[in-house]
Amino acid sequence: MRFFAKLPLTRKLIAITLLTTTVVVLLMAIVIVFSEAIKQKRSLYQKRSEQFAALAEIIGSRSTAALIFDDRATAQENLNALRILGHDADLVLAAIHRPDGELFADYQASHSNSQLREQAMVYGCPDPDQNRMERLLPVCASIMLDEERLGDVRLVFDMTSDLQQLRTGLIRYLFLVLLFLIVAFGLAVIISSRLQRLVSTPILVLREAMKQVSEDKDYSVRVALASDDELGALGAGFNDMLAQIQSRDAKLAQYSSQLEAEIEARTAELAEANRRRILWLENLARFLRHELKNSTIGIKSSLDLIERRSEQNEKIAKYIERANTSVSFMQRLLESVGNATTLETSFQQESHIRLDLTELVTQQVQNYRALYPEDILIADCENSIDVSGNPTQLVQLMDKLVANAVDHCTPGTPIIISAKAKNGQAVLSVANQGEPLPEDKERMFELFVSMRDAAHRENDNLGLGLYVVKLIAESHGGRVTAEELPNGQGALFRLSLPLA
Repeated sequence: MRFFAKLPLTRKLIAITLLTTTVVVLLMAIVIVFSEAIKQKRSLYQKRSEQFAALAEIIGSRSTAALIFDDRATAQENLNALRILGHDADLVLAAIHRPDGELFADYQASHSNSQLREQAMVYGCPDPDQNRMERLLPVCASIMLDEERLGDVRLVFDMTSDLQQLRTGLIRYLFLVLLFLIVAFGLAVIISSRLQRLVSTPILVLREAMKQVSEDKDYSVRVALASDDELGALGAGFNDMLAQIQSRDAKLAQYSSQLEAEIEARTAELAEANRRRILWLENLARFLRHELKNSTIGIKSSLDLIERRSEQNEKIAKYIERANTSVSFMQRLLESVGNATTLETSFQQESHIRLDLTELVTQQVQNYRALYPEDILIADCENSIDVSGNPTQLVQLMDKLVANAVDHCTPGTPIIISAKAKNGQAVLSVANQGEPLPEDKERMFELFVSMRDAAHRENDNLGLGLYVVKLIAESHGGRVTAEELPNGQGALFRLSLPLA
């Protein structure tokens, strides 16, 4: 069955037709041959029985006087006449019996063997209703005189030669039947190879159409309907399916083009809005730097003058120092505002190269150990993590994260800087034990947002470092997040970048 399953459809149809035809014709031939053999054998035995019965009646009529006068010699001569009549070749035994079964005269063919004669001796007269078709054929005839039964004539013939002739004739007949089967098989091959096209051609056409649709994605293909039967219905269903798919594809293409147009329009609007925002920030920064800088210069010069004239008054000097500190902070704030307006544009204009993040992190950790000798910095990196990025910007990003970790870590606890590949992403993380993150930790990455406590005000934090980290991450197609450590005593900043 496996071999049959691998055959093409055309060969399967031909094979099914030939197999069915061959089996049916072969069974019919077997039935006909056996029926003919039985018919001819029965006809042969019936014919021989009639011939031998007539011969037995002739012998019986000639032996009537011999039985009446008890003339055994005459009866024997009558039996010996069988040899003269030409029946000696097939005759095995001939005998005349009295009504009580006593043997009156007999004749045994000299050519028959003793075993065959012994078998013939036990053969009695057959029942008229009994149809015996054996090697030995017994025939009996009663010897009558005026309705008085004087005796019986029993002849036993050997049917071997007749059966041999019958067998020879049946063999010829069998050869004719086989010749007919061969001719019929050849005709069946020719006819089935042509008729199978009525079934296979629509299916093969459908298969080619399916192949074309699968390879070319062309849903405009249609199958020609050649009939109104089940195969035609199959082709019509296939055409309807392709029509529905083609219609849906057209609608999807229309929706896709509309969506692309909307996306392009929204993108243009967002780009224009972003450009206006940056332009507004730049203008605002220029205005603040110009207007407030002039004001702070005047304030600072006035404070310097007051300080020179009131050196003897310690209380006034203390207030003047505090005012100078505030003015210096305001000047740095104005400088940061100016820088912040140009950060986003500058990051997007920098070119990216293929680099090994592991190597970059390892080198920077060595620099951080020299920069922060009192802190414990540990590098935990996998081998060779390639990303596409700007090395200067990535170093700047790590500087901001490590500085943030140093500022907030518990003294004596390690700061772990790791680089690993996970789920198709390069993950750079900086973890430190110390202060927990604020509840609204997502705001830490906004511009000029500082959520540190008062203990860190002396570092003059302006809320610009994590904003820079966010801009660098986005310019690299990545994302930065802040999480608390599992015990809630510390922070974990994680940067995800696509692998190169």
